[in-house]
Amino acid sequence: MSATLTFHGAAGTVTGSHYVLETPTARIAVVAACSKDRKP
Repeated sequence: MSATLTFHGAAGTVTGSHYVLETPTARIAVVAACSKDRKP
């Protein structure tokens, strides 16, 4: 079985990233993020 992991970037308001893991029978979104703590 083969699998492909594709990077799709990150948003500007978080530190993290978004990936899509694809196999012949499934597609899974993987999101890893942490909110930035903005202090005055």
